[in-house]
Amino acid sequence: MTASRFTEWPFTVSAGVLRCEGGAVTFEPPGGPRYAVNGTAKDTGYPEIKPIWADDETLGNGLKVDISEVLDKGLSLC
Repeated sequence: MTASRFTEWPFTVSAGVLRCEGGAVTFEPPGGPRYAVNGTAKDTGYPEIKPIWADDETLGNGLKVDISEVLDKGLSLC
């Protein structure tokens, strides 16, 4: 998937692979690793998405871009 397919892209990388396995939604940028997009994936052992989750410059204070559109797309793959 690429940034152009979403209303608001929440990552600092421009593309990657979105997966859902057993309710665990993950995102893998080129070169990896696979990151947890939801709590189920985090509980499975995938690292947190924070290293590539973009800050929302309009909100400031370190708040992140809304990731719900990516999460919804990931859950639709289950």
